[in-house]
Amino acid sequence: MSATFCALPWRNINTTPMGQCKLCCNIQDFKVLCDDQGFPMNWSTNTLQELWNGAHMQSVRARMLAGETVEDCAICYGIERDHGDSPRQQANRSYQLDLTTLKPQAHDCPLSMELRPSRRCNLNCVTCWSGSSDRVAQERADLLSQHDQSQLQLPGWLTTEWRKELRINLADGTEEWQSIGDYSQRPQSIDNFAQLAPTLQRLYITGGEPTMDSTLYQYIEILRSVGNHQCEISYTTNGTLWNGKLMQLLEPFRTEIQISCDGLGPLDELIRRGTVWAEKQDNLRRYLQLPHSNHIKIFTVISALNCLTIDPLLNYLDELSAEMARPLSWWPIMLDYPRHLSCEAVPRMWRQAAWRDARHRFHSKLFDQRHGVKHAQRVVSSRPFDADLNAKLRQWMHMHGTVHGLDMAAMLPELHEALDADF
Repeated sequence: MSATFCALPWRNINTTPMGQCKLCCNIQDFKVLCDDQGFPMNWSTNTLQELWNGAHMQSVRARMLAGETVEDCAICYGIERDHGDSPRQQANRSYQLDLTTLKPQAHDCPLSMELRPSRRCNLNCVTCWSGSSDRVAQERADLLSQHDQSQLQLPGWLTTEWRKELRINLADGTEEWQSIGDYSQRPQSIDNFAQLAPTLQRLYITGGEPTMDSTLYQYIEILRSVGNHQCEISYTTNGTLWNGKLMQLLEPFRTEIQISCDGLGPLDELIRRGTVWAEKQDNLRRYLQLPHSNHIKIFTVISALNCLTIDPLLNYLDELSAEMARPLSWWPIMLDYPRHLSCEAVPRMWRQAAWRDARHRFHSKLFDQRHGVKHAQRVVSSRPFDADLNAKLRQWMHMHGTVHGLDMAAMLPELHEALDADF
């Protein structure tokens, strides 16, 4: 098996919140499946076979079989350069395909689907982008409008970045990306899913915030109607809402619930704007009271804003797992975009000090954090410092504090001290 081969192009398909399709959820939303003329295809306008065995997918598979690199897969290659365990490597261990039987054209339907029904969300996370949250898109459009009217001064590099985001995430179909709002409810979308539903082994749902998106009910009902209760379903939620109907629909399935949590209390509220920590705590407990067929996993996006102060959250999860007598696992996701909020903006010596003893601080045997902490410790400590990102982070913090009336130095004292120190 070559260093570029991945099982997912023979097993998985992913949709963006606007209906374009990708090989998997780890690929940037710009790297979508295109037709013979190079135009992006869409889950709501193309048939399953056009997407699954079109020229784009067959080209990717052919290059992987030849041991060539694939541009779409740059994120996995980067993780591996950092000596991390990439989704590509994890997929190869999970599926263990016989390469001698594989061809550029896949004969079967995808066995795994990653569905993003929309970008509807109730939060305005600072580490998110316009393609995953309508709240983020609206705020950035508003701030750009204020900037254009000289009511607010934004850094030039930030206005360029935000304008690009908004342009490629238009839902009116005017851009070359052919974005389609509410694509997942359209007849072709439903027909595509109905074709793969009988043999589907995995359905992963994210957003936006999937617990507030009624579209996904229809997809789960299709699985139930064909009797495919063996399909493993997982979804990622920000944990701020509780959806009883969704819990009922998922009862026949083995489910993994992935809850995003980027800090303890005020820090999570700062990063995931709109979060009320007391309500999120209540929902965490409700999730942990679900039947044991539901695996509960906490995901933390590691950024410049929390890379020095993750201990309080991990200690809280450790204690919560013990108190509820329920297994709980934790895994870090390294933020790569927006770049000015990545941990490379923080001087490396501060990151190394913050993670030096991370593996020796936990007590509950039910809290599965060992591999996640080890991975975060290695990557956070090894990523090089970037002075340009440091300068941009400072500018962003000043702008964000001004816009929202926040004392960023008081809210992030460790980060403020690190940014003020000599490099």
